[in-house]
Amino acid sequence: MLVPSMLASFVAYLEFSAVFGFTPMFGNQPGFDLRFTPQLIAFPVLGICVGLLARLYCWFFYLLVGWFAAKWRGPRPFRAAAAGFVTGCVGLAVPGVLGTGYGTIQDVLSVQGTLHLSVLVLIAMPFVKILGTSLSVGSGGSGGVFGPGLVIGATAGAALWRIAEPLGLAPASPAPLVIVGMAACLGAAARAPVAITLIAAETTGSFAMLAPATIAVPIAVMVFGQRTLYVSQPETREALAAARLASQVPPPVPGDSPAPVPPAVPDSEASPQPCDAPAAAAGIHPAETPPAAHSDPHRPVRPLPATN
Repeated sequence: MLVPSMLASFVAYLEFSAVFGFTPMFGNQPGFDLRFTPQLIAFPVLGICVGLLARLYCWFFYLLVGWFAAKWRGPRPFRAAAAGFVTGCVGLAVPGVLGTGYGTIQDVLSVQGTLHLSVLVLIAMPFVKILGTSLSVGSGGSGGVFGPGLVIGATAGAALWRIAEPLGLAPASPAPLVIVGMAACLGAAARAPVAITLIAAETTGSFAMLAPATIAVPIAVMVFGQRTLYVSQPETREALAAARLASQVPPPVPGDSPAPVPPAVPDSEASPQPCDAPAAAAGIHPAETPPAAHSDPHRPVRPLPATN
């Protein structure tokens, strides 16, 4: 499936870019000069933070999924409506909860957009995004878990930048921490660190982020542990091969056909069962006829006594 997927992706990208242009989704972000400076300390710390957030995201999401499935006794539409009401109330208090959150990522990529939000709001945004996604999607509402994973990592990177930049422990722009935070959070949660890192670099037009991502993403994967946001995802290649083998129906072997079943005999062609006429005339079932009457066909049958 890799080659067909690549061909379909190339065709879709060319078709989309021919209409909307070849600019990356979040614009061309500035690069990051990787040197052995105190600013590199922020990336291992970011990997630990987003790894813990990814663990919380998966745990809380499936906790609410199980709770709604086991505890909710009302109609299913009311379940999604109640969860949506709570999500809307939270979204009125904290920005970035409602919608896909891609606009929030665009805001925190810039210095002005990040400074526009307070430190407490930036710290709260990853947690309320986890809450809003778990309520809306976990209750059976329409939505996904891919985009929120990017938002959680991006806002965590922006919050860390607001704390570390005044201390001289972060780059001059929040973009490196935001981009690496996206890759580390969703890459760990989806157990696809390489693919998500490339997605984060392509959507921001900054492949220079691949260098600091090699610091934060492996740390986030180790902190996240042996779990996944997609529960149907096999843990190993051996498990994937076993699942594929179990789902396949073995083809029929030539010449190995079951034995033919003899056709049923119609009732009209069935041979008649023997009947004892004298017993039938006397009202006695053939099964009740004395065995001596059937032991010797040449032996005379003693007449039955007359009945009143």
